[in-house]
Amino acid sequence: MERWDEWPQVHAELQRAYFSYSKLIHVVLFSDQWSPLAGSMSALVTRVRSTVTVPVFLVDTAKYFNAAMELGVSATPALVFFHHGKPVRIQRCGWEQDTKCEF
Repeated sequence: MERWDEWPQVHAELQRAYFSYSKLIHVVLFSDQWSPLAGSMSALVTRVRSTVTVPVFLVDTAKYFNAAMELGVSATPALVFFHHGKPVRIQRCGWEQDTKCEF
């Protein structure tokens, strides 16, 4: 069974990483409990997080929708990486232009 983390505690951990100048990568999986695909990813992350040295968190997107939106999560499951307590943006060149519809 997955152990879901509460966003306020995850956010506090990220703040500690920021103020302690931690170079450790933190990983947050934003996922939904109702989605079969997201459920599979949640189960995988639950199995993996006990074997890795980096902190890995599992957050319910429906419960913490505003936090997910602030971080740019538009579909789940979504992995968000944090370095030094700040989100790392990984983006394909031209994505903003390629995904717009012009008439």
